[in-house]
Amino acid sequence: MVSAAAILLPLYIYPLQGAWDFVTTAVAKYPDVPFNVIINPNSGPGVTNAYPASDFIDAIASLNVYSNVNLLGYVDTAYMSKTTDKVSTEVETYKYWSTYTQKDIHLDGIFFDDIVDTWTSTSSNYHTTIAHLAHSLNLTVTLNPGTTVPSEFYAIADNILALENDYSDFEAGNGGKVSALGAQASKSSVMLNDFSGSEAQMKSLVQSWVGAGVAGVFITSGGYEAEGSVWNEFVEVVEEVNAGK
Repeated sequence: MVSAAAILLPLYIYPLQGAWDFVTTAVAKYPDVPFNVIINPNSGPGVTNAYPASDFIDAIASLNVYSNVNLLGYVDTAYMSKTTDKVSTEVETYKYWSTYTQKDIHLDGIFFDDIVDTWTSTSSNYHTTIAHLAHSLNLTVTLNPGTTVPSEFYAIADNILALENDYSDFEAGNGGKVSALGAQASKSSVMLNDFSGSEAQMKSLVQSWVGAGVAGVFITSGGYEAEGSVWNEFVEVVEEVNAGK
């Protein structure tokens, strides 16, 4: 029996009235599917040490109702060009949201984007610093290099987005293979955008990933700033594969 995979959803949509309904509907319909949802108000949390806009407060609270949802705050490291102090401030701002008393807008972790894929003395110091800070605040750490990385990255992270690619490139064999993850698959996630295949092809992909032990998956027909046309089919496929159907 394979391990259940979570849906790692980059929800880069401003939460106007009803804009996140497709997510809450799926979360409620499939309570056995874990959803790790990345929240991104403004390429980060927005104003330092302040609560998010009221639209975000309402939308985040609507997701925190569900036990199968974990919320991750988006932080762009800009391939280490953003200082660790700046990154730390953004992480601390997300943590600050948990002090809001009128509604539950806490986040569970941080999604660090634009991570380098080489482990050097410089990258070691940088990523260890930001990961340690997040963990010290009881936040999980997801790193996004978008490709396979040395094992040292896995030692400091809870999850790594180890394959992020356009569907056509992936099908052409570009951008890495899930089979290359080996024992690291259980702490790895996979994302494909611009999916143009059939539902059967989608299910075959998800089956192969979950069978390999991958922890998180996402497939969309477009990018990350709108609901993809295959969203409902994708969530149903993940539920079926997790259940061994």
